[in-house]
Amino acid sequence: MDGFTAANAVPADPTGSRAMGFYDINDLPFYYSLYSAFAIGDRYFASVPGPTFPNREYLLAGTSFGHIRNDLPAAGLSGRSIFNELDEAGVSWKIYFSEQQFVAGVVNALFKSPNWPSSALFLTYDEHGGYFDHISPPAAVAPDDIPPMLGPGDTVAGFDRYGVRVPSVVVSPFARPHFVSHDVFDHTSILRFVEKRFGLPAFTRRDAAADPMFDLFDFEKPALLHPPTLQPAVVNPAQFAACAV
Repeated sequence: MDGFTAANAVPADPTGSRAMGFYDINDLPFYYSLYSAFAIGDRYFASVPGPTFPNREYLLAGTSFGHIRNDLPAAGLSGRSIFNELDEAGVSWKIYFSEQQFVAGVVNALFKSPNWPSSALFLTYDEHGGYFDHISPPAAVAPDDIPPMLGPGDTVAGFDRYGVRVPSVVVSPFARPHFVSHDVFDHTSILRFVEKRFGLPAFTRRDAAADPMFDLFDFEKPALLHPPTLQPAVVNPAQFAACAV
């Protein structure tokens, strides 16, 4: 786990020092208060040591169907996803994405929604973006027998190791408040949670073996039926510093 600066060295940053950077509470006050109030996992890993698209495919289908790059065939992927299963089970779904202020808008709207008492929102990132981490990704269950689509110069490896850790939080009235789980999760853990919740079958060996993150919940005694008040998601950190004085 010592190659981050070398891998991120570019003419504008020849030492790769950006890989060692991080945001603190002055930059991301909403996120800090959100992750503190609800349940998080400190061993939540990306599903593959690769870029965005393969990791998203693991979240949705338990495999990337051999893809290791941000490529997508014009005809789409070759297999089914959780959206097919949800449609056939009569379960509605939507996709949301964007920065800290957008997330705050969605979370605060959920707090006020009549659906809050029965909701569970999972917030995570598809991959780590090149930032340093000292925890080596552990071995993972290979999802299927589809080999990676390796090109010249690619490292010869299979889909049998997780990627670098990424943040994760469960926002729900059933989340254990101020809780940190040390169990190993990855994107297919969210997929497994959905499968367990709606009685759907697993897609691959990876999501069949995934931990569904139940450790982050207490379904018997919801402690957060009355959601907490979180810090504002300011765009300019100086505004937060001024209002916090």
